[in-house]
Amino acid sequence: ACTKLLLIWLKGQIFSFFLKTPCEGAQTSIYCAVAEELDSVTGQYFSDCQPAYVSPRGRDDEIAKKLWSVSCELLGIQWD
Repeated sequence: ACTKLLLIWLKGQIFSFFLKTPCEGAQTSIYCAVAEELDSVTGQYFSDCQPAYVSPRGRDDEIAKKLWSVSCELLGIQWD
């Protein structure tokens, strides 16, 4: 039992370096929703409450269409 508790604690310590809490994860969405200085900003990608770089693959319309198609197929839905 002690070993299991130690492993749970250790996992939490390791993940805390790489993952955000739900509250931390929500901050950028909240910021983008309420920041008056962003009222005229559209189509911009944000990370950690700052404008962020989008990789070329992230801007590729063909890749986006393929991802959408595969997602619909996996969900068993049709989107027209």
